[in-house]
Amino acid sequence: MSEEIRRKRRRRPEQPIKVVDSMTQTVIGKVSDLSETGMMIVASAPVRQDALYQCELQFATSYAMGAPISVGCHELWNETSPLDGISIVGFRFIDISRADRRRIADWVNATGSRYA
Repeated sequence: MSEEIRRKRRRRPEQPIKVVDSMTQTVIGKVSDLSETGMMIVASAPVRQDALYQCELQFATSYAMGAPISVGCHELWNETSPLDGISIVGFRFIDISRADRRRIADWVNATGSRYA
């Protein structure tokens, strides 16, 4: 993974951000941290290794983000805890509009944010 991608600030959400697989309309998880270049999620459905996904990020209404954000993403890594079976998955964005990337950047850099 490129150093530039990992250097982007990553915000931890205070309210849930659902990650919906656009092809199946299935919630695959919730965002654990988000940057303008990718995200880490706590998966609630199986995620295939090295797969491409088209997802919709559905922000809690309290964030006042407006419409969901659509992203094409690539699964980079996937870890499952042997203790509780929770899967944590890392994605990098491979397709996102400039406007949506800007919306995420503004959200990440908002005053009072918690960072990963």
